[in-house]
Amino acid sequence: MAKDNDKEDIHANHRQRMRKRYLENGGFSGFNDHQILEFLLFFSVPRRDTNELAHRMIAEFGTIGNLISANPRDIVKRCGVGDASAILVSMIPELARLNSKWLFGDKPSLETSNKLGAFALSLLKGFTNERFYCICLDSKRRLITQQMISEGGITQADVCMRDIADCAMRFNATSIVLSHNHPSTDLLPSSADIATTFAIKSTMSDLNIAVIDHIIVGGEHYYSFAEHNRM
Repeated sequence: MAKDNDKEDIHANHRQRMRKRYLENGGFSGFNDHQILEFLLFFSVPRRDTNELAHRMIAEFGTIGNLISANPRDIVKRCGVGDASAILVSMIPELARLNSKWLFGDKPSLETSNKLGAFALSLLKGFTNERFYCICLDSKRRLITQQMISEGGITQADVCMRDIADCAMRFNATSIVLSHNHPSTDLLPSSADIATTFAIKSTMSDLNIAVIDHIIVGGEHYYSFAEHNRM
């Protein structure tokens, strides 16, 4: 019985440290993906070590992006968790979508680099892995939708041109904005960032869809290709 109590004390102390870290950081800055998931599972798994569970859930789906995008019923079946945990995890992308709506409205006008930068920050700030988004705009540069295209390193091989073209055409975008994050917080575009930008711009030009900017998010700041005359 004492051993069980010792385990509960260890888990309780660990959770308390994690909560303190979150409060001091004002969010998930400095947390890696499995720690973020571990923290979220505190609220659906009250008395169990969620560190191991978080690793297992991410491994089951390959990436945390695949996990949070999955149907909650699939999460229950494949990860052996309860409905509460599956629903909590699957709420993440939906809340991210709603957060943009709450901050910017249903169809915000993103006609300036400042507005685009603020919008990109709302999508990408705080993530510890690279994510690449296609932001679709109408003829008045109002937001139609934003879609995550890929996770991981940003190179021409990783970013599928067909996926970007399909996204822009499916939503009848007049123009698109590319955006990705640098978890290192270094804002300067890499040679791969530059090459990928111009490869996408060339492909989209053939479809009469303009690529008007590429926004890189790093920490609390962003870098705009358009502001630096690199488009």
